Amino acid sequence: MKFKNLNYKKVLAWFISLFASIFLLLPGVCRAMPPGTLLYRTTDEGKMFGYSGDPLVESVAGVMTGINPGHVGIYIGQEEGIDYVVEALAGGIVKNKLEYFINESLGEKFLGAKIPKDLSPLRQAKAVTLAKNLAEANLNYDLN
Repeated sequence: MKFKNLNYKKVLAWFISLFASIFLLLPGVCRAMPPGTLLYRTTDEGKMFGYSGDPLVESVAGVMTGINPGHVGIYIGQEEGIDYVVEALAGGIVKNKLEYFINESLGEKFLGAKIPKDLSPLRQAKAVTLAKNLAEANLNYDLN
């Protein structure tokens, strides 16, 4: 099928500029992981009850020697171009750089991320604000 007066070079140039614009602009507009995303990992040595076959509580002669609950953190977005996560560690609720969420030298493994479904922008903002405020409050982890 031929079209009269169709300038194929202009059409090709238009498509190239369209796709170039999409690929250049989308990374800055679209985020693969929105704030409020829950991140999951194993504990040391890749252990996690229900995942690795290890028991929840390890004991020797009735004395607890370890637990394997796994770990979760909430991604709170970027600050000055750096991604952060809030998590409850043995020292308390803290805000850490996302790059430190998994310590591969200890054998921790990333298990996945859960983007909350049907979360309104308001509820998403509330969850992220709550996580940030808890981290800033310097709360201890309740080990009792």
